[in-house]
Amino acid sequence: MKTYSVEKLPGEPIVISTAFPDWNAFDYMEPFMKDLIHLIDQAEEQDLYYVINLAAWSPKLPEIVQAANAAGRGGNTILHHPKIRKLLIVTQMKLVEIAGHGLNSDLFGKLPVAIFTSLEDAIAEARSLAAQR
Repeated sequence: MKTYSVEKLPGEPIVISTAFPDWNAFDYMEPFMKDLIHLIDQAEEQDLYYVINLAAWSPKLPEIVQAANAAGRGGNTILHHPKIRKLLIVTQMKLVEIAGHGLNSDLFGKLPVAIFTSLEDAIAEARSLAAQR
């Protein structure tokens, strides 16, 4: 059973991944990243907005650090994929929110990040950003 989903909204430059409650960065980050990179590489659009729905994820600090490092540090990571224009994170956890804002630091390459408490709001913002391009 998969612990996450990855999809591209049909006809829109929006990719959404969702971490299910039993997802954890230590066990599932590698297959998750492979699936996500494959989806993004296959997208026809060159400018994508990546919504990561972490609303059901309840990690401890070491898992957040693992996920952030795997996704955002280094030159060949998913969050620095040349097609990704902005990361939109959905969470209600303050610790995940703080970590998300940390991705916009020098350590992670100043990744553009926005935090939302609902998936609907994140998708609306992605659509608004896409319409401005």
